[in-house]
Amino acid sequence: MICIICALYPEAQPFIKALELKQDKANKYYKKYNNDEKDICLYITGPGPLNAATAVGYVFSENETCLDSILMLNIGSCALISKGDTGSKGLYLCNKLVNIDSGRAFYPDMLLRSDLDEAMILTGSKIYEAENGLDQGFWDVSKDPYGEYSTTVLYDMEGAAVYEAASHFIGPHQMHFLKFVTDKGDGRITADSVRSKAEDSLDEVINYIEMLKDHNHFLDDTSIDNAEESRLCKELHASVSMQFQIRQLLRYADVAGIDYNTMLSDLRNKQMLPCKDKRQGLRILEIIRKYISDGDVIDKHSESMHRDFVWKRDL
Repeated sequence: MICIICALYPEAQPFIKALELKQDKANKYYKKYNNDEKDICLYITGPGPLNAATAVGYVFSENETCLDSILMLNIGSCALISKGDTGSKGLYLCNKLVNIDSGRAFYPDMLLRSDLDEAMILTGSKIYEAENGLDQGFWDVSKDPYGEYSTTVLYDMEGAAVYEAASHFIGPHQMHFLKFVTDKGDGRITADSVRSKAEDSLDEVINYIEMLKDHNHFLDDTSIDNAEESRLCKELHASVSMQFQIRQLLRYADVAGIDYNTMLSDLRNKQMLPCKDKRQGLRILEIIRKYISDGDVIDKHSESMHRDFVWKRDL
C-alpha cells in the first residue's frame, strides 16, 4: 500500500483528484482519502512538526497489520533557501532531512532511480522568513557541518518530523519525500498559490507514484528466508518489537542485494550467536543493523564484543 502524507488540503487537492481518491468519512480523527482498490491512501495532518508527528503515529497504528508492505510518500510545499546546480522546475526528491530544533539528520534510502533533482530539507517549528534567516537559536545556514550547501536546500515544517515518527514503524527504505517550492521565505503564500504549485508538479508526482507501485509489487514478490528469520529471532531472544526490526532489516537487505547470510555465519563462527539473553541480543542486533544499513565491516565493531560475550557465556 502507498500511504501519502500531506500537511494541507491545497497541497493534496490535485493528487486527490488525479488519483480518484474518495474521502473516508468513517475516519473521525484525520481527513483520509482512499482509491477504490484501497492500495493508495492519503492523510491530511495539519501544519507543523507536532501535528505531522502525531498524525503519522496514528496512520501507522491504524495500518499496523500491513506495515511490511507500506511505502510512505510525504508530499508537500516548501521554501527555497538556496539552489544548487539543478534544472528543476520546483519539485525535489529529498535525500536528507534535518530537524533544526534538535540538529538531528535523517537519510531516506534512495533505492528508486528517478530523474528528479535531489535536495536536502531543513524542518523547523517556525515559518521561514528569509529576512530573518535561520539563526533563530537553532541552525546557522552559513555553517553547515556537512559542507553540503552546494546542493539545493529547502525548508518546511513537517518533513523531518514525519521521518522521525515513521521510523518507529517502518524502515528508511519505505520512506519517500517529494517537495515542491512555493516561495523563498518572502511570505507570498496563499492557498491558491500552493494549489497551483502542486498542480505544476502533478505529472512528476504521478510518475513517481507509478514507480512506487512497481516497487511495491517487487517487495510483495521478494522471498525472505523465513527459516533464517525464525532462527535469528530465536538466537537473539527477540521480543515482538525486535522481531519486527529483524524482518525489516532482512527485507531491506534482500531488496538492496546485501549478503546477510555471510555476516550471520561470521557472527556464529565467532560464537556471538546464539546470545545468552535478550540484552546481548540487542547488542548483536545493533551490529547487524550497522552492517546492513551502513555497509560496516563486522570486525570493526565486534572483536571487543566477541571477547566480552565469550567471557560472559562462560560464567
